[in-house]
Amino acid sequence: MKRFIKTVLTMGIALIMFGTAAFAGASYSGYNTIVGKFNGCGYSGYQTKSTGGANGYIMSTMVGGDYEVDVRMNSSKGSGSWRRDVTDGTWGELPGSSYQTSGTSVRAQFSNDINTPVDVQVIGQWKSN
Repeated sequence: MKRFIKTVLTMGIALIMFGTAAFAGASYSGYNTIVGKFNGCGYSGYQTKSTGGANGYIMSTMVGGDYEVDVRMNSSKGSGSWRRDVTDGTWGELPGSSYQTSGTSVRAQFSNDINTPVDVQVIGQWKSN
């Protein structure tokens, strides 16, 4: 348990330091955000899409409590489909969108269920490709 807490704290510090900068989409960047209660949203920092329409990738380290969130790639040009039920340790693809062309600024958008009564913190890494 101590090792887990140490890992989460170390990851949290790194994510805070790098989570708000804009990164090229081929590289992972950290996120550490709060998803508002009752179907609220939270967002990562922006990345620049390297390959238009490509799927992204997410590595979820922590989703607060025993809650689940949904995540998608979001931009002013359009959003990808939601990846549902992200929890601690979820790794996998984020659906791309043909509207998200190369050079588009995209971010990960997180949302929780309409019946989630608390704000939920989410921590991890993602890339838009």
